[in-house]
Amino acid sequence: MDSLAGLVSADWQHVSQRARQQVRLAFLDVVAVALAAIDDPPQVAVAGHLGRSGPGSVAVPGMRALSAQHAATGWGSLAHARDFDDVSEVLHGHPSAVLVPAVLALGHREGATGAELVDAYLSGYEALGRISAGASDEQRARGWHTTSTIGVFGATVAAARMLGLTPHRTRHALGIAASLAGGIQANFGSPVKPLHAGWAAGNGVQAAELAAAGIDAGPAALDLRASYLEMFGGTWREHAGPPHIEAGLRFKPYPCCGSATGLVDCAIDLHRLVVDGPGLDAIESVACSILPQTDRTLRYRAPATGDQARFSPEFCVAQGLSRGGLEEWSFRDGYRESRGELDALMRRVSRRLVAEDELPHNAKDVEVMVRFTGGRTVVARSKAPKGHPDNPMTRGDLEAKFESCTERVLDPGVRGELIARLSALDDEPRAAALVDDIVLAVSRG
Repeated sequence: MDSLAGLVSADWQHVSQRARQQVRLAFLDVVAVALAAIDDPPQVAVAGHLGRSGPGSVAVPGMRALSAQHAATGWGSLAHARDFDDVSEVLHGHPSAVLVPAVLALGHREGATGAELVDAYLSGYEALGRISAGASDEQRARGWHTTSTIGVFGATVAAARMLGLTPHRTRHALGIAASLAGGIQANFGSPVKPLHAGWAAGNGVQAAELAAAGIDAGPAALDLRASYLEMFGGTWREHAGPPHIEAGLRFKPYPCCGSATGLVDCAIDLHRLVVDGPGLDAIESVACSILPQTDRTLRYRAPATGDQARFSPEFCVAQGLSRGGLEEWSFRDGYRESRGELDALMRRVSRRLVAEDELPHNAKDVEVMVRFTGGRTVVARSKAPKGHPDNPMTRGDLEAKFESCTERVLDPGVRGELIARLSALDDEPRAAALVDDIVLAVSRG
């Protein structure tokens, strides 16, 4: 735990400019996807619930001013609401929907600069990366949602840095966080999943604030008998390589579970071959080759709601094949039922579970095979999903995503200004002014 606690005072001047740019883009992306969800009914309900906790001083879009803990929870729930936020390969989860909310909430209250927000994110990301290296695979296999079970420690270290805690007090904050971890995969495809990110962010703030107030945790909360790792799964691995952020973040081009992204890429690649060729009606079957863990994550074969559809390769692949894209409106409740041809195509989509050594290259690979009546087949393979560091979205792609996500809530001129400020976050003199301007722009939009 000492190496994690020491990250609270790490010097991040040595990280590459590319890595700092990834962090700035993470803030841009989180604000985009959070604002996109601001009027979603579950998020309106979350806002009302948090508002009843009492007034505070930290601004959050679409909500009353809240305490830092509840502001982080609100931001996190918004950011993860549509499963459109970024992914970390080492975490097997969503880092920025946890780290950015915690950092924005405390940065607003504590009068931080933009550069201090970036440094706090880097400390938090490295903390969750070091735990993930020996724990995320096992925890995911056990059915835990690592975004929250591991993400809470990243939020805790980031929050501790924002509060100026010493490594000694940060060690206690991490011990407190060990008793606040949680989040199960059975809630994927429900409005509870976004709250996993929100709770991880808010609990990270709470753990750091309690440690700052003098609350001590058990000295071996993370790594001895009956500790966090024994209960949740995993082992501790010492890290001697470059900072985990140097591996890059995986930004999302589609508002669905990241485990489905490669399949959607394949379906979109096949769209023109199908519609300009034999046509959708000539499809006899569609086979998706995926790993068993991917099968467990993508829980819904016949989704009953839009949230469930985000975790359904049957829906996502059928939509990609038929429309050549996968947009947010595809996930509105009732959309699938309104399109009988889509429902019929979904019933022809199946899953082929493969062992990792059966895949042509590595575990990122997926394959979609379309078989037409008469026996002809066409195949698409994805070696790395769009948005992965090996197949990245460009800054222009992410700016276009910001524009699309915020077009309902922000005026065009404001969108351009916020893109510029978030993209140059290191130069922002007052984080509170940035957040206040976002909240004000939403209220006027």
